[in-house]
Amino acid sequence: MTIKQKQRFLKEQGFYTGNIDGDWGVLSKQATRQFQKSQHLEVDGKFGPKTTKVAEAIQNGGYKTKTSWRVGSYKLVYKRTNGSEDIVYITGDSFLSKNFKLEEYTMHIDTLKKHKLDVKRHYNVVLKEALIIADQKLRDKIGKSIHINSGYRDTAYNKAIGGSKTSEHIQGGASDKVVAGIKPKEVQAVIRKYYKKFGFYGMESKTKPNCNQYTHADVKHRNGNKLVEY
Repeated sequence: MTIKQKQRFLKEQGFYTGNIDGDWGVLSKQATRQFQKSQHLEVDGKFGPKTTKVAEAIQNGGYKTKTSWRVGSYKLVYKRTNGSEDIVYITGDSFLSKNFKLEEYTMHIDTLKKHKLDVKRHYNVVLKEALIIADQKLRDKIGKSIHINSGYRDTAYNKAIGGSKTSEHIQGGASDKVVAGIKPKEVQAVIRKYYKKFGFYGMESKTKPNCNQYTHADVKHRNGNKLVEY
Protein backbone atom coordinates (compact mmCIF):
# COMPACT_ATOMS: atom_id res chain seq x y z
CA MET A 1 0.00 0.00 0.00
CA THR A 2 1.25 3.50 -0.81
CA ILE A 3 1.22 6.24 1.83
CA LYS A 4 -1.86 7.78 0.24
CA GLN A 5 -3.60 4.39 0.23
CA LYS A 6 -2.78 3.94 3.91
CA GLN A 7 -4.10 7.41 4.72
CA ARG A 8 -7.25 6.79 2.72
CA PHE A 9 -7.81 3.46 4.50
CA LEU A 10 -7.34 5.03 7.94
CA LYS A 11 -9.69 7.86 6.97
CA GLU A 12 -12.36 5.41 5.79
CA GLN A 13 -12.08 3.57 9.11
CA GLY A 14 -12.55 6.80 11.07
CA PHE A 15 -9.04 7.13 12.51
CA TYR A 16 -7.38 9.71 10.24
CA THR A 17 -8.59 13.30 10.04
CA GLY A 18 -5.89 14.85 7.85
CA ASN A 19 -5.52 15.28 4.11
CA ILE A 20 -4.68 12.48 1.68
CA ASP A 21 -1.36 14.06 0.72
CA GLY A 22 1.26 11.30 0.98
CA ASP A 23 2.97 13.01 3.91
CA TRP A 24 3.37 10.53 6.79
CA GLY A 25 3.22 13.02 9.63
CA VAL A 26 1.90 13.23 13.18
CA LEU A 27 -1.76 12.67 12.26
CA SER A 28 -0.94 9.58 10.17
CA LYS A 29 1.11 8.03 12.98
CA GLN A 30 -1.55 8.85 15.56
CA ALA A 31 -4.26 7.28 13.39
CA THR A 32 -2.10 4.19 12.86
CA ARG A 33 -1.65 3.74 16.61
CA GLN A 34 -5.42 3.99 17.16
CA PHE A 35 -6.06 1.44 14.41
CA GLN A 36 -3.40 -0.92 15.80
CA LYS A 37 -4.95 -0.71 19.25
CA SER A 38 -8.40 -1.52 17.86
CA GLN A 39 -7.01 -4.63 16.13
CA HIS A 40 -4.88 -5.98 19.00
CA LEU A 41 -1.63 -5.22 17.14
CA GLU A 42 1.62 -3.86 18.51
CA VAL A 43 1.03 -0.13 18.95
CA ASP A 44 4.06 1.58 17.42
CA GLY A 45 2.55 4.00 14.91
CA LYS A 46 4.36 2.25 12.05
CA PHE A 47 2.26 0.94 9.19
CA GLY A 48 4.46 -2.14 8.74
CA PRO A 49 3.82 -5.63 7.25
CA LYS A 50 1.56 -6.93 10.07
CA THR A 51 -0.55 -3.78 10.14
CA THR A 52 -0.76 -3.78 6.35
CA LYS A 53 -1.90 -7.43 6.33
CA VAL A 54 -4.76 -6.71 8.71
CA ALA A 55 -5.72 -3.56 6.78
CA GLU A 56 -5.85 -5.51 3.52
CA ALA A 57 -7.92 -8.24 5.19
CA ILE A 58 -10.44 -5.63 6.27
CA GLN A 59 -10.54 -4.12 2.79
CA ASN A 60 -10.96 -7.48 1.05
CA GLY A 61 -13.33 -8.99 3.60
CA GLY A 62 -15.86 -6.17 3.62
CA TYR A 63 -15.97 -5.64 7.38
CA LYS A 64 -14.93 -2.36 8.99
CA THR A 65 -13.51 -1.28 12.30
CA LYS A 66 -15.01 1.26 14.67
CA THR A 67 -13.29 2.97 17.57
CA SER A 68 -16.29 2.24 19.79
CA TRP A 69 -16.02 -1.54 19.42
CA ARG A 70 -14.51 -3.63 22.17
CA VAL A 71 -10.94 -4.63 21.34
CA GLY A 72 -10.09 -8.22 20.51
CA SER A 73 -13.46 -9.77 21.33
CA TYR A 74 -13.20 -12.42 18.62
CA LYS A 75 -10.24 -14.16 17.03
CA LEU A 76 -11.36 -14.75 13.45
CA VAL A 77 -9.36 -16.99 11.12
CA TYR A 78 -10.54 -15.97 7.67
CA LYS A 79 -9.82 -18.61 4.99
CA ARG A 80 -9.72 -16.84 1.65
CA THR A 81 -10.63 -18.14 -1.78
CA ASN A 82 -6.99 -17.81 -2.88
CA GLY A 83 -5.90 -20.25 -0.17
CA SER A 84 -4.43 -17.70 2.24
CA GLU A 85 -5.51 -17.13 5.83
CA ASP A 86 -5.84 -13.95 7.86
CA ILE A 87 -6.18 -13.75 11.62
CA VAL A 88 -7.84 -10.58 12.87
CA TYR A 89 -9.47 -9.45 16.11
CA ILE A 90 -12.90 -7.93 15.65
CA THR A 91 -16.26 -7.99 17.41
CA GLY A 92 -19.61 -9.61 16.84
CA ASP A 93 -20.91 -6.35 15.37
CA SER A 94 -18.29 -6.43 12.61
CA PHE A 95 -19.77 -6.84 9.13
CA LEU A 96 -18.25 -9.67 7.08
CA SER A 97 -20.32 -8.58 4.11
CA LYS A 98 -23.01 -6.01 3.33
CA ASN A 99 -25.66 -7.75 5.42
CA PHE A 100 -23.98 -10.38 7.61
CA LYS A 101 -22.24 -9.83 10.92
CA LEU A 102 -19.66 -12.09 12.53
CA GLU A 103 -21.92 -12.80 15.52
CA GLU A 104 -24.32 -14.70 13.27
CA TYR A 105 -21.69 -17.33 12.47
CA THR A 106 -20.44 -17.96 16.02
CA MET A 107 -21.25 -20.87 18.33
CA HIS A 108 -24.17 -20.09 20.65
CA ILE A 109 -23.21 -19.30 24.24
CA ASP A 110 -26.43 -20.87 25.58
CA THR A 111 -25.66 -24.12 23.76
CA LEU A 112 -22.08 -24.12 25.03
CA LYS A 113 -23.36 -23.72 28.60
CA LYS A 114 -26.01 -26.40 28.09
CA HIS A 115 -23.38 -28.95 27.09
CA LYS A 116 -20.89 -27.73 29.74
CA LEU A 117 -18.38 -26.46 27.19
CA ASP A 118 -16.12 -23.48 27.83
CA VAL A 119 -17.98 -20.31 26.72
CA LYS A 120 -14.65 -18.89 25.55
CA ARG A 121 -15.03 -21.15 22.51
CA HIS A 122 -17.66 -18.67 21.37
CA TYR A 123 -14.91 -16.16 20.62
CA ASN A 124 -12.92 -18.35 18.22
CA VAL A 125 -14.33 -18.48 14.71
CA VAL A 126 -13.13 -20.03 11.45
CA LEU A 127 -14.91 -19.01 8.26
CA LYS A 128 -14.33 -19.52 4.57
CA GLU A 129 -14.52 -16.38 2.48
CA ALA A 130 -16.51 -18.31 -0.14
CA LEU A 131 -19.32 -19.00 2.36
CA ILE A 132 -19.78 -15.33 3.19
CA ILE A 133 -19.78 -14.47 -0.51
CA ALA A 134 -22.38 -17.19 -1.24
CA ASP A 135 -24.64 -16.17 1.66
CA GLN A 136 -24.54 -12.55 0.52
CA LYS A 137 -25.38 -13.52 -3.07
CA LEU A 138 -28.39 -15.48 -1.80
CA ARG A 139 -29.44 -12.50 0.33
CA ASP A 140 -29.16 -10.16 -2.67
CA LYS A 141 -31.18 -12.52 -4.88
CA ILE A 142 -33.99 -13.15 -2.41
CA GLY A 143 -34.08 -9.58 -1.18
CA LYS A 144 -35.24 -10.49 2.30
CA SER A 145 -33.58 -10.80 5.70
CA ILE A 146 -31.73 -14.06 6.32
CA HIS A 147 -31.10 -15.36 9.83
CA ILE A 148 -28.06 -17.62 10.22
CA ASN A 149 -28.88 -20.01 13.05
CA SER A 150 -25.75 -22.14 12.75
CA GLY A 151 -22.37 -21.25 11.24
CA TYR A 152 -18.96 -22.31 12.50
CA ARG A 153 -18.71 -25.22 14.96
CA ASP A 154 -15.57 -26.64 16.50
CA THR A 155 -15.38 -30.43 16.90
CA ALA A 156 -16.55 -30.49 20.53
CA TYR A 157 -19.54 -28.23 19.84
CA ASN A 158 -20.44 -30.17 16.70
CA LYS A 159 -20.34 -33.49 18.57
CA ALA A 160 -22.42 -32.11 21.44
CA ILE A 161 -25.27 -31.08 19.15
CA GLY A 162 -25.16 -34.32 17.15
CA GLY A 163 -23.54 -32.98 13.98
CA SER A 164 -21.87 -35.18 11.41
CA LYS A 165 -18.18 -35.93 12.00
CA THR A 166 -17.47 -34.69 8.48
CA SER A 167 -19.66 -31.60 8.77
CA GLU A 168 -18.53 -28.65 6.69
CA HIS A 169 -19.54 -26.47 9.63
CA ILE A 170 -16.29 -27.59 11.32
CA GLN A 171 -14.33 -26.16 8.39
CA GLY A 172 -16.27 -22.89 8.49
CA GLY A 173 -17.83 -23.61 5.12
CA ALA A 174 -21.51 -24.16 5.94
CA SER A 175 -24.44 -22.22 7.33
CA ASP A 176 -27.99 -23.14 8.31
CA LYS A 177 -30.34 -20.31 7.52
CA VAL A 178 -33.92 -19.15 7.84
CA VAL A 179 -35.37 -16.57 5.44
CA ALA A 180 -38.11 -14.28 6.69
CA GLY A 181 -41.44 -15.16 5.09
CA ILE A 182 -40.07 -17.95 2.87
CA LYS A 183 -40.32 -21.68 3.57
CA PRO A 184 -37.08 -23.71 3.62
CA LYS A 185 -38.18 -25.70 0.57
CA GLU A 186 -38.63 -22.46 -1.38
CA VAL A 187 -35.17 -21.28 -0.33
CA GLN A 188 -33.81 -24.65 -1.46
CA ALA A 189 -35.48 -24.16 -4.82
CA VAL A 190 -33.74 -20.79 -5.28
CA ILE A 191 -30.38 -22.33 -4.41
CA ARG A 192 -30.99 -25.24 -6.80
CA LYS A 193 -31.66 -22.80 -9.59
CA TYR A 194 -28.74 -20.47 -8.96
CA TYR A 195 -26.26 -22.63 -7.00
CA LYS A 196 -23.45 -22.16 -9.51
CA LYS A 197 -23.75 -18.36 -9.34
CA PHE A 198 -24.09 -18.44 -5.56
CA GLY A 199 -21.19 -20.83 -5.01
CA PHE A 200 -23.21 -23.32 -2.92
CA TYR A 201 -22.63 -27.03 -3.52
CA GLY A 202 -24.39 -28.76 -0.62
CA MET A 203 -28.09 -28.98 0.16
CA GLU A 204 -30.21 -30.29 3.03
CA SER A 205 -32.22 -33.26 1.79
CA LYS A 206 -35.95 -33.68 2.28
CA THR A 207 -35.32 -36.69 4.54
CA LYS A 208 -33.27 -34.76 7.12
CA PRO A 209 -35.04 -34.38 10.52
CA ASN A 210 -35.00 -30.60 10.65
CA CYS A 211 -35.31 -29.79 6.94
CA ASN A 212 -38.63 -27.98 7.47
CA GLN A 213 -37.05 -25.62 10.00
CA TYR A 214 -34.01 -24.33 8.11
CA THR A 215 -32.04 -24.53 4.88
CA HIS A 216 -28.50 -25.90 4.97
CA ALA A 217 -25.97 -25.02 2.29
CA ASP A 218 -22.20 -25.34 2.13
CA VAL A 219 -19.38 -24.47 -0.24
CA LYS A 220 -17.61 -27.83 -0.37
CA HIS A 221 -17.07 -28.89 -3.98
CA ARG A 222 -18.37 -32.37 -4.71
CA ASN A 223 -18.79 -34.61 -7.75
CA GLY A 224 -17.48 -32.18 -10.33
CA ASN A 225 -19.10 -29.25 -8.51
CA LYS A 226 -22.59 -30.57 -9.10
CA LEU A 227 -25.29 -29.91 -6.52
CA VAL A 228 -25.70 -32.88 -4.19
CA GLU A 229 -28.44 -33.47 -1.66
CA TYR A 230 -27.40 -35.37 1.48
